[in-house]
Amino acid sequence: MQTKENILVSDKERKETNVWDRFFLQPGGVKFSEIKKEKNVIILENPRSLDRLEYLLNNEASADYWRTVCERFIAFSEEEQKIIDKNISWFNTKERWLGVLARGTDYLNTAVGHSNQPGIKDLEKEINIIREKYECNKIFLATEDADILDGLKSVY
Repeated sequence: MQTKENILVSDKERKETNVWDRFFLQPGGVKFSEIKKEKNVIILENPRSLDRLEYLLNNEASADYWRTVCERFIAFSEEEQKIIDKNISWFNTKERWLGVLARGTDYLNTAVGHSNQPGIKDLEKEINIIREKYECNKIFLATEDADILDGLKSVY
């Protein structure tokens, strides 16, 4: 999150700040800015990257692999863990939650091969299919787009 443009920092800040460090601990215990100083470093591209989210959701072996990777290597920063611990009671219920990531404004300038964010009606259709399949009765929406938030609020 330091080498690629992202909405969390300006270009100037990005050169000095790895946004990952705001939310997570580094998996190898070494910060990105320190990696070149380390000895015996091997950097690999992810050999099992996901092309489609449906593959993760519908393939138990893939889900197990990524669950293990996350449990073993990904940990929240101390500050984020405090926030999670304070608010975890939201999710410690018998309710079944569906998390929806509806990216909006970063999809306004489309490039070749870059998908567009579906509209509210398309989101509603997909949400309803998954809610029914997994018997979800709560929705957790992550979006930076006020139109998507308002549109889904009006439906749900």
